[in-house]
Amino acid sequence: MGLDNGLYLSSINIKTRFETSNKKPERRKMTPTKNNTVEFTSIPEIWVKEKKGIKPNTVRYVNYIEPKFIMLKEGKAKYIKMLQKAGFGRIFFIRKIKDITYWKRLVIISW
Repeated sequence: MGLDNGLYLSSINIKTRFETSNKKPERRKMTPTKNNTVEFTSIPEIWVKEKKGIKPNTVRYVNYIEPKFIMLKEGKAKYIKMLQKAGFGRIFFIRKIKDITYWKRLVIISW
């Protein structure tokens, strides 16, 4: 009887340990690199709205000659880098791409 209780308690402890474990499997966090980021420019008035999240997307004509559109089509692009089209410096922001929608000859990239 004592042996049964010992086995029973150890099996409860094992079960409890697994049930109460809140640890999730570790995932490597993806970071923007040249191999997974597409780059577009935007005029200053629109760029400000895109950066603030008022307009969280960009619409472009598809041109499969350019490598960035090939990356989008193949699903390799995970981030978008939006540059402000201005005469001074390179002001930009980077966002994670949430959706890519194709419509006629256009692509809508949302973040």
